[in-house]
Amino acid sequence: MTRSPAAGCTARLGAALAAAVLLAGCSADAPMPGGLHGTVLSEPLPRPHFTLPDVSGEPYDFAARTAGKLTFLFFGYTYCPDVCPVHMASLAAALKGLSYEDRERVEVVFVTVDPERDTPERLRAWLGAFDARFVGLRGTVEQATAAAALPALPPAVRDEGSGENYTVGHAASVIAFSPEGPARVLYPFGTRREDWVHDLPILLGGADGPDAAAAGAAGPQAVAPGNGLLVVKAFVTRAHMAQAAALYALIENRTAAADTLVEVAAPAGRTELHETVHEGSGAAMRMQMRPVTRIAIPAGGALRLAPGGYHAMLIRPAFEWQPGDTVTTVFRFASGTVRTVAAPVVGPEDVARLMDGGGGR
Repeated sequence: MTRSPAAGCTARLGAALAAAVLLAGCSADAPMPGGLHGTVLSEPLPRPHFTLPDVSGEPYDFAARTAGKLTFLFFGYTYCPDVCPVHMASLAAALKGLSYEDRERVEVVFVTVDPERDTPERLRAWLGAFDARFVGLRGTVEQATAAAALPALPPAVRDEGSGENYTVGHAASVIAFSPEGPARVLYPFGTRREDWVHDLPILLGGADGPDAAAAGAAGPQAVAPGNGLLVVKAFVTRAHMAQAAALYALIENRTAAADTLVEVAAPAGRTELHETVHEGSGAAMRMQMRPVTRIAIPAGGALRLAPGGYHAMLIRPAFEWQPGDTVTTVFRFASGTVRTVAAPVVGPEDVARLMDGGGGR
């Protein structure tokens, strides 16, 4: 069944967020005043009142059920190839470091914006792969849009041009509601596990967050021989139950001539180059994937295939890849250069660390 995008697709900030100043920019790399690594809102955002069915079909009153808890609210969908699984995996990994008592004071609520494909069973299994305590809510598209409008998030927009494997543009930030009620912090896409680890104790009422711990062992890096065009590193991640895997890479052009990436080949039904388009900023940011046929690489510059930007999608992967496996991947360039690498498979929670340089080359 095909639905038209919800009316009013232009993102509008509500009164609370219209006055919000994104201190020091939206980057998760810059710590915010007060020691938080999330983006601090200049005005608190009231906890919204909405009720949607949970994965068991029972009504879930968001405001009542989350009262007195540190609550993270996110709108996404299980077929999302990178934004949603990276957010959920990073947050889930950070929550594992909390004591039992503190974990009981945290609620994570995920509202699907794609109820047509996200059945209750699928939503339960997808969230359970990250943390069995994550709450999944599934109403109609109209109900999800109305719920997102309460904290002034942009409505989701479905890409109507990609058949059954369509993507959905949706809000890219997780909103953190304090145990006292309102939200004062949001976490944009790009927030890393160590940022969550740092902020959780502060959000729960601690004086200072601990230093970020090392984020797990790094996978091997694939390096092409010689000079010229180098695939400095490449790796693949496949979220639980996803029909596609994402390929990320860092490609350096150590020549005096510009070049263009024209194809990536890997063991899958097909491989597509994609660009993630950003609309708006802060809580109003929406991200939508679009296929591209060529990606330019400047002379003496580099190309990052990374979450939230350019990347390659391996649609219908040939194997059930698991972390520790490697995927033979071929990069072809307009100049005729071909680079073949063995890209390691990593978990979604490791993507940001590896793109930031973790594990070396």
